[in-house]
Amino acid sequence: MHKILAAVSFVSLGAAGVTAVQAADAPLGTQRPKILQIFMEEVKPGRGPAHTKNEAGWPAALRKANNKGYYLAVSGVNEVWFLNPRDSFAAAEAQAKADEADAALSAEVDRLWTVDGEMLSKTGAMTGVLNDELSYRADWDTAKMRYYEVTVMRIQPGYRREFVALRKLVNAAHDKVKVDERWSVYEIATGAPDDTYVFFAPLASLAEWDKSEAMHGKDYQDALGEETRGRLRDFSRVAVKSSETKLFQFSPRMSYVSKEMADRSPEFWNPRPPAAPVKKDEKK
Repeated sequence: MHKILAAVSFVSLGAAGVTAVQAADAPLGTQRPKILQIFMEEVKPGRGPAHTKNEAGWPAALRKANNKGYYLAVSGVNEVWFLNPRDSFAAAEAQAKADEADAALSAEVDRLWTVDGEMLSKTGAMTGVLNDELSYRADWDTAKMRYYEVTVMRIQPGYRREFVALRKLVNAAHDKVKVDERWSVYEIATGAPDDTYVFFAPLASLAEWDKSEAMHGKDYQDALGEETRGRLRDFSRVAVKSSETKLFQFSPRMSYVSKEMADRSPEFWNPRPPAAPVKKDEKK
């Protein structure tokens, strides 16, 4: 089952010390959640519109059930990610049990999943834990964003300490010259190889990419310093096992967000359906 998590034991993750964050609907709100469940679907070529239409059935079913398991759907090229924010592993388990206890909801989800499965070529899931020291200005209002630039990075074993140290230097350089960027970093606990990190950088508009070169110009390079730039190059060469960046667009139709969040940008999250075409008077 995706979007709605089947009950899973999280005891083996060794995250008993994870604390809750203040906002239960982050990252759908203004704070990042401590735990992020990521459900991934690869859509068969040509099935995108039909898949989107079927996915809209999940939010409809959840609203009818007055379910609190909010999630954000983001779509790329033949790929959709569903981002489920949770305050803690205990909260994730509690939500899963509540979902399964709702017989009517479970029946509708099973029906939707049967249809959905015909349109997909692959599915997957990851669970990430927020890493505050690697994140930078992770305080955006998701309701007002429209894209996520997502980078999935896998580090070679034994390089975690150097990775953290270098990312702190990058953050410090951004802070020194006040680079107008922000991101959150999740360290993947399940669903991916060890030492996998996922970076989420929000964009209100793709026009922000036009400013990237200027923002990372001479002032920023000087703030990094020659030594740090050299260390970053060496690290990328010997310690980064893989790194991939994707652009995902927010999909209000496939998302299930709280009313409070939707009300902060209603024209996007609650778009009006297109007006029906006016029929010509046959007599005329």
